[in-house]
Amino acid sequence: MLIVMVIVSFTINLLQSKLKKEKDFASSHAYSMDFLLQASQRLQLMSSYEDIMQETCYQLHKLIKNVVSFYPVNKEFIPKPYVYNPQKLPNIETFYLSKKEMTVAKWVYTNNKNAGASTNTLSDANALYLSIRKNNHVYGVVGIGLSPNKDLTTNQSLLIKTLLNEISLAFDSTAKHDFKENIL
Repeated sequence: MLIVMVIVSFTINLLQSKLKKEKDFASSHAYSMDFLLQASQRLQLMSSYEDIMQETCYQLHKLIKNVVSFYPVNKEFIPKPYVYNPQKLPNIETFYLSKKEMTVAKWVYTNNKNAGASTNTLSDANALYLSIRKNNHVYGVVGIGLSPNKDLTTNQSLLIKTLLNEISLAFDSTAKHDFKENIL
């Protein structure tokens, strides 16, 4: 009887562990879907490049909780970024807006690839730089400040990639809208 009770207890613990993992996964998935749905709905309301740029920074800050810089692109890379720093963290200019950081952002724009912190390319940067692109058209470069010794979780990385795809669609829609207005 003791052996049967130990086996039953072990089986119940194993099933509870699996159930907890499934619950955590479902909770994480629900959060991701809710986050992306809200972001997508807000992006659909944006009508200008600047609005989308500010919304991009807001959404990325909401997800990462750190400084976000946005390097706009208007036919060419613009080296003066929009910085979203609602926490008013000090020393932002020296930490995220240095010549080295701008060089990494320019490299991302030129090569249309990710670089900076937590990547293998120019990894000594203080931020992770990602291009907002659709096909080969780059709409902007975002720099996401990462705390030292803290990488993004897999879920955060997937959410950021999906969010940037949504943002590129919003930019593309705005660009097409502007193009149609210029023709009329």
